[in-house]
Amino acid sequence: MNVDEYLLANAHYFDALAAQLLGSGLDDTTGAGGVAHRIEEEARRLRRAAGGSLGSSVNPSGP
Repeated sequence: MNVDEYLLANAHYFDALAAQLLGSGLDDTTGAGGVAHRIEEEARRLRRAAGGSLGSSVNPSGP
């Protein structure tokens, strides 16, 4: 796995983590929404570092 694939796999993991957090039923009084949005922003940064959205469909479990 090259560096770009690794970054994209981690971005995918962060997206899944954010979705799980948002879907957990916690409300914004717990801060869950803010944390999830920061995780999503980090996923976007990783994708940009890997050259954009080219690998948005990378499977994080490997080839």
